[in-house]
Amino acid sequence: MTANFTPRAISALEKIAGETGDSKTDILNRSVLLYDAILDAVEREGGSLHVTYPDGTRERLRFIG
Repeated sequence: MTANFTPRAISALEKIAGETGDSKTDILNRSVLLYDAILDAVEREGGSLHVTYPDGTRERLRFIG
């Protein structure tokens, strides 16, 4: 697969890789899965997605599409 990224996207990818130590491939794979989850939330779940943070707190995110 070949992909063309904007300079802004490349910068964000490099920043995330530097902060997390994750490979760029892993970051891109997770990004696609997250995008799919957001689309599902907008289309099927009424726009809500629940997030649980490492400290145990939960938050509902609403997406308007």
